[in-house]
Amino acid sequence: MIIVLWLAVSILCAFVAAQKNRNAFVWFLIAIFLTPILALLALCAVPDVDVVAGVAAEPVRDVTPSDRPSPYMQALMNRG
Repeated sequence: MIIVLWLAVSILCAFVAAQKNRNAFVWFLIAIFLTPILALLALCAVPDVDVVAGVAAEPVRDVTPSDRPSPYMQALMNRG
């Protein structure tokens, strides 16, 4: 029973790591070899990778065909 609980919390730790854009497999191994509760506490203490890198977590804008091509692309298209 304890082994099942240990694995379940380790998988939860990997899921939380993936949500924070961290390596889920590494955090799963940390939880397996250390205690899963300590790994979860450490994971909660570290910020998201996007926050550390200074990257805003914004969705990428969809590019539609109505967007104008760059001047370089226009020159390539007019060449042929």
